[in-house]
Amino acid sequence: MKYSSGHKYQLLERWTEETGIASPTDSSHGQFLSLTAGGTLSIEAGYAWDGPSGPAVDTPTFMVASLVHDALYQMIRHGQLSASARAQADWTLYTVARRSGMPQWRALYCLVAVRLFAAAAAGSGSIRRTNEAQ
Repeated sequence: MKYSSGHKYQLLERWTEETGIASPTDSSHGQFLSLTAGGTLSIEAGYAWDGPSGPAVDTPTFMVASLVHDALYQMIRHGQLSASARAQADWTLYTVARRSGMPQWRALYCLVAVRLFAAAAAGSGSIRRTNEAQ
């Protein structure tokens, strides 16, 4: 059996988000993620993510933002998006959090934190390892 670890949440229904991240063509990453040339991110039911990271608290106003941000970072890690898309992914985190009702001061704190400390999470060295069990 093969599995990965580190996921806390699993999406139960499809989610789409306008990201503003344009790509030359429509692209997909596995069975769960796709991004249109116009910047619409689709995340399919069954996608697993770890929620807000670091000292951040998992609150309802942060769940959608963490889902979208984790999906975009996964696409960057795997080369589906260029590393230059990271800034837009971080801005998307802020805008989705605000739309979800997060106070501006907290959303700004989260934006600054990912800009300063999350570069490694977008790098290929952060690709989740496949584990095996007998």
